[in-house]
Amino acid sequence: MGKYLKRWGLTFQQPDKRAVEQDPEAVRAWHEETWPTIRAQAKADDGEILFADQVGIRSDQVTGRP
Repeated sequence: MGKYLKRWGLTFQQPDKRAVEQDPEAVRAWHEETWPTIRAQAKADDGEILFADQVGIRSDQVTGRP
């Protein structure tokens, strides 16, 4: 299939390294100000920081076998 796509001038799509709408100042502020504050608060509360996106993760999801 790859040979056909190449012959037709099509190539694999590769994601950009960063979002086009990214604001460099906002990123800097997040790394230098916001993130250290969040991390320190979580450490003080003996908590965990979890990251998720819109891929369908549910807070009540049951994984594994019953």
